[in-house]
Amino acid sequence: MESATAQTLHVTVADWRYRRTVRVTDGTIEFQIARNHESCRVAEDETLCATCLGRVQKTELFLRAMDRLCTWKTDEDGRWLVIDRGGNVEDPLVFAANYVGLRIEGHAPAESQSQVVTGTTVLDGEREQRTVYTGWQNRRALFVEPHRLLFQVTLKCNHCSTCSHRRTTVSQAISRTDVPTSWQYLPGYGDIMWLEIRRVDAEDPIELLQRVIGIDIVDVAAAERRYQREETVRMVNGILWPLLGIGLVVGLVALYLMTVL
Repeated sequence: MESATAQTLHVTVADWRYRRTVRVTDGTIEFQIARNHESCRVAEDETLCATCLGRVQKTELFLRAMDRLCTWKTDEDGRWLVIDRGGNVEDPLVFAANYVGLRIEGHAPAESQSQVVTGTTVLDGEREQRTVYTGWQNRRALFVEPHRLLFQVTLKCNHCSTCSHRRTTVSQAISRTDVPTSWQYLPGYGDIMWLEIRRVDAEDPIELLQRVIGIDIVDVAAAERRYQREETVRMVNGILWPLLGIGLVVGLVALYLMTVL
């Protein structure tokens, strides 16, 4: 049963299509990040649509970047972020807006998700661009810089079900590593999401990437060079051995003729 001082508010969130519910008590604020609604379902076995899942993940990234506690609860109405007010008497919507980095009912946060999670990095002038194969349907780009890697996780979007799955897979992997990582967007690359991985002591980029995300990585250019070398060896062998065979036959015939004559 809700306490006597509990409030239920229905609020607008900037750039979100549907209103959200906020439950306020003396000690906590429960903010509905994702809805459970028929219009959000994409399949019978899906808990959240790709859009809601993306909002949950982006909120998690923001809270991690700001070193804030991230506690979730799920019920029949959706997925809720539970915020401990810690005795704070500030307007609950102002407090929630600042905590999650979203504009709620016109209350602008001190630090917004768009500032912290997106558009926060530019490419180093000293960089090498590689193309890698991960076993996913499409190849990915990898920027190698002196002190970090930038690995392309999504394609031209970050909200379709496939890209959301890729992001979830990588998020689960990096939660088990002690290598410093962060999510980034790059100017000029649209909504593509990049995983930034810090390099130490010039560790081999492919080995580092494999260790962090737990997926076998193949450097496409290196693989193509190996293939070309193998093809060259096969071609040389295909020419050399027949020539050696012909030479051997000619030599034996010559030896025979010398013996006979």
